[in-house]
Amino acid sequence: NIYLYPRFHSAVAEELEVNPPLVEELHQTLTPKMKDIQDHLKMAVRAVMRELKAKSPMVDFSVFLSGSDGSKKRKKTDYTNVGKMGKKTEDDSKTDFAISLEQCITTNFDRVISRQLDGDWHRLSFKVKQLVKDLGKLRQLFHHLIHYDSIDFLNFLQGIQAMNAVCME
Repeated sequence: NIYLYPRFHSAVAEELEVNPPLVEELHQTLTPKMKDIQDHLKMAVRAVMRELKAKSPMVDFSVFLSGSDGSKKRKKTDYTNVGKMGKKTEDDSKTDFAISLEQCITTNFDRVISRQLDGDWHRLSFKVKQLVKDLGKLRQLFHHLIHYDSIDFLNFLQGIQAMNAVCME
């Protein structure tokens, strides 16, 4: 026999309706060095996305561009403005990435882009795949910077350095 009990008694629910709990949100400001790290991470995200745009013109970056209305429509210039060998053309300078800090923290860049590339993942170069993984690491760095203390953040950075040193050998 299975007995299913309510998650909490009705008396508790009634009491919470009569006297709702007071919730206070506390925010800790970032130190100046943490703000510098955030700015540098944001610049790194922009650089990786520029390089990814040059290497893989099939990615739709309209979600990340400034002034984007979030619509799913693709403009013709989104895919045709990359010149030969990834050089910038005249239209490319108009669609420069102006990513806000909130977008860097809240948007899952790597997941959005990898979902766009899922159908062609097997045809992508190693460099493009590595750039998508780099976006994931940068997103993790944003998360660790805000949610963990400085020692854990340093340990995470040293772990990344150690992994890269092993891969380079």
